[in-house]
Amino acid sequence: MTKKISIILKQNYPQLGEKGKISKVSQGYALNYLIPKNIAEIANKNKIKHITMFNQIANKQKEKYYNEAIILKNSLDKINHICTNKKQGENNLFFGSINEKDIMHLLTKYTGKIFEKKQIKIQTIKNIGITDIQINIANSITCAIKLYILPENI
Repeated sequence: MTKKISIILKQNYPQLGEKGKISKVSQGYALNYLIPKNIAEIANKNKIKHITMFNQIANKQKEKYYNEAIILKNSLDKINHICTNKKQGENNLFFGSINEKDIMHLLTKYTGKIFEKKQIKIQTIKNIGITDIQINIANSITCAIKLYILPENI
């Protein structure tokens, strides 16, 4: 019967798992392959305690980030729509276009939160009217807001 020992992975390894995972493998596999190639290290009480502490901190940060994203989504849902004025030309077209950067400034003005350009999904906007905007707040949390583009009085 082969003796199994506990190891902690130092890097992602497809057969065993992701970095920081504690696994039991045969002693020969660990001592002859994983440890010399710096893929893993032998687990002891202190190292296991250290890894679990880091995992707890990471989980708390993920939970905090998720809660902040939910609060931001709720505040965006209350807004429901944002308005901007553009100088109107012919055929309901306006001069220039509206891009993600313009939307970022409008959202910051309405919510006080700073957004990144990659969070905002829009198509090219060149017409006066109502357009839908998708905002990706977190990995699985999205919000839809209507953008009202109104003609500017001359």
